[in-house]
Amino acid sequence: MQMKNSIVLRVEQFLQTDGTGYRKDVLSAVLSEKTFTVDEMYEILSKSHELTRNKVASMMGYIQSKLGILSSHKESYKTPITYSLKEEYENLLEQMIKNVQIQTTS
Repeated sequence: MQMKNSIVLRVEQFLQTDGTGYRKDVLSAVLSEKTFTVDEMYEILSKSHELTRNKVASMMGYIQSKLGILSSHKESYKTPITYSLKEEYENLLEQMIKNVQIQTTS
């Protein structure tokens, strides 16, 4: 239970600093896709945001290492890393995305 509480706090802080809606869109895409590569996530996010593949890769690494809601797997050194949303955080993430209010910076 304490682990979930710390995940909630980290995700809340992550979303509180979202001035453009990009972070919320990233987490929404993670929730809808469940399993993806950086290239797949880049294709999804580049439709609504101006960004680079490196920015998406950096965000996926940050979400995995700091927020702790993703796991990663690499089949071999020739294949890209596949990220997966940890099942135990699906409902939690869905609730948090529904409740977030983006404070846009003008």
